[in-house]
Amino acid sequence: MKRKHAYRRFVAGILAILTVTGNALLPSTIRIPFTPAAITASAATVSGRHGTGQSRYSYTYDTDTGALIITSGNLWKSNGVLALPDSIDRNSITSIVMKSGTSFPQDSNSMFSGMAGLTSFVAEDGVTVKTGGVGYCKMSSLFENCTSLTTVDLSGITNG
Repeated sequence: MKRKHAYRRFVAGILAILTVTGNALLPSTIRIPFTPAAITASAATVSGRHGTGQSRYSYTYDTDTGALIITSGNLWKSNGVLALPDSIDRNSITSIVMKSGTSFPQDSNSMFSGMAGLTSFVAEDGVTVKTGGVGYCKMSSLFENCTSLTTVDLSGITNG
């Protein structure tokens, strides 16, 4: 029985060496050609939460397509525009979908301004706006300088 295990370990070891070395140990008459394959890794999606306290939202971002999905929470602004994680370049965003359970801040002026690559924006049913007790939400210049924008659907927004 010990011989059988020793033999199996020996064969497994030889196969491991052949796999790692590309069959370099075989005689040239029976050599199997080894063609290295390019291995590429892509972090196609990045997910997380951005912000703190009440000013926080969860997101998923597809780095290949530029699709940003806001899955829950409250959007907030930094320097007058949508606050984004450092890992997301605002010029690479091509579409934004806000899911139910997300909300705009009371002052949403210029929120998506300057996103030149943005082609589509959809606010699904259940997206709310914070009115801050004043009864309205400021949204002027919401898409200012979004020069590629072709589709805007705000029909899912309700007063929250």
